[in-house]
Amino acid sequence: MMGLGALLCGFTLLLFLLEKSWESPVSLGPQQAFNAGSIGTEFAPLPVITALPKLFPEQFMPLGPDKGDWIEQYGFLRRDDSPLPLGLTVSSYRPQSASPSPVPFVGIGCGTCHTGEIVTADGTRTRISGMGNPALDILAWFEAFRAAVLARDDNGDFRLNISSIEQANGDKLGLAQRAIVYVWMRVLRDVLQNGLRRHDYPYPADTRLNALFHPAGPGRTNPFNTLVTTVLDLPNRSLTQNREIHAFTKIPAVYQEDRRKWAQFDGSIRDLNGRSALAAMTIGATAENLAHEEISRNVMLATDYTRHLNPPGFSQATGASIDNERAQAGKAVYRTYCFSCHGMPDANGQWQPGERMGELVKAEALGVDAERVSIRHAARLSQTLYKRFGPDFQKRYNKVHPLAFAEQDIRPKSALDQGYINAPIEGVYSRAPYLHNASILTLAELINLIPRRQSFPRGNNFYDTQNVGLSVNTDSAAGLPFMFDASRLGNANHGHDYPWAYDDSRRDEAALRNLLEYLKTL
Repeated sequence: MMGLGALLCGFTLLLFLLEKSWESPVSLGPQQAFNAGSIGTEFAPLPVITALPKLFPEQFMPLGPDKGDWIEQYGFLRRDDSPLPLGLTVSSYRPQSASPSPVPFVGIGCGTCHTGEIVTADGTRTRISGMGNPALDILAWFEAFRAAVLARDDNGDFRLNISSIEQANGDKLGLAQRAIVYVWMRVLRDVLQNGLRRHDYPYPADTRLNALFHPAGPGRTNPFNTLVTTVLDLPNRSLTQNREIHAFTKIPAVYQEDRRKWAQFDGSIRDLNGRSALAAMTIGATAENLAHEEISRNVMLATDYTRHLNPPGFSQATGASIDNERAQAGKAVYRTYCFSCHGMPDANGQWQPGERMGELVKAEALGVDAERVSIRHAARLSQTLYKRFGPDFQKRYNKVHPLAFAEQDIRPKSALDQGYINAPIEGVYSRAPYLHNASILTLAELINLIPRRQSFPRGNNFYDTQNVGLSVNTDSAAGLPFMFDASRLGNANHGHDYPWAYDDSRRDEAALRNLLEYLKTL
């Protein structure tokens, strides 16, 4: 027994020494942390990510190889210096624990979702840091990932294995790397198979970008659904109806975040670092790995990067001019009908808050889709998250979590106290599609200058400089495979009829054209 004990102690010491040698901490600046820093979302070894599109082209190129690679078909942004798209992070941390790893792991960074491109019909691309990526279909991509991990061959064996990974990459893994990848596959498959009762099997690959099967689509996520199922281990249900919630939310822009009284547009959390931590949790981070020194520092640095981040001007981003005379006339329209809720810049460019800016307004008062704020477990989730980062973490680890937030900084206390926050709209030209659920393509439709489309194709849309937003015409390789339908649950595009509804007898079309021109200047 003493010999066995000595052997175990020796093995533990060896593992400890090996893990210390695997550590490779990285020190980044705010912009680097935003684009490439680990925020605790590691989900797969790098050799797996590079092998998957080669092993499963039917999953990762569902539109066919002639429509571009997986980066283009799922709306990621390409990098010149890496085969991985912008924002995907590479670190030496294992998922959820942040324990050191001999094989690099890939995660989703802030820049993946919060960097977008303005693409004009002549092919000009302007990349904007802080802009929500309207082309990114990240939920469909994760479905492809889930399908690949669970895929079996005709003999019932898993198609993804050490041998197939090495063959696809043309490179052998080291002994320690093979061990980590093998354990990762075993653990993840157990998790995915145990979750089949809740999530079911992935839909076939040819439905991957079809709205009938994957209703979120490009530029949208379902963050609360993820937190309810992973943190509370409960189904995400409607507050007032016995059905699944369809709370799809557009990927928001993150400009000038310090101007916002509440960090989340539905007023659910005030603290910016806390908001960023919860966003990371929706993609697999845990309170434990978010407490890691480097990871928590990256979260805070990436958040700091957005506090005073400005988008480029409309003309710089789109190449289109602004009619200054009309814009000046539209400024008076904006001040009358929009300033109170959204504020506006003064003569020096400093944003002046309106009297109602920062106020939470219920969905019914705005007349907009209420699905996003009709979540049954919202109050329970708020308290659970506060405790997980606050008193529960402190009690368990005898230290304060670096990303802990105050209890009064997360709400709702009541599940009925829900709505949307009146917020500044810097760079509003780059925030398309509009409303919280991405149901309106252009500013011209949002202000009811032209009728709102009830259905439209989505994907790699070109930019519409005339109506200010996204066009439905494109010649890009991936095309527009997703058909958005505003009549479906959670997709409603009604409400927010300011200055006037489209059928209002007082509606002044000339004033609206001037307003549209002024909005380009913000």
